[in-house]
Amino acid sequence: MDHRDPYVSDAPRGARGGFDVISVGNWLLTLVLLAIPLVNLVALLYWAFAGAVHPSKRTFAQAGLILTVISASFYLLLLFTGTAVPLTP
Repeated sequence: MDHRDPYVSDAPRGARGGFDVISVGNWLLTLVLLAIPLVNLVALLYWAFAGAVHPSKRTFAQAGLILTVISASFYLLLLFTGTAVPLTP
């Protein structure tokens, strides 16, 4: 019976598609960039569709874009039905 952890790869570091693990510092920089308006959208689009991006960051960006579209659609639905709070006072 095999008792290996299914989430741990046997492949040597760097051999998983040519990418190393993303560091904590890199993730912190990613989150800081995503906190800046308009920069966040450009960064998500780049990471989601550029070729030489770490697969984890690409998937994270794609999920972020999906959530952005869902949130914007929901807000527009509320705005057009008259139940949303307008963005400007």
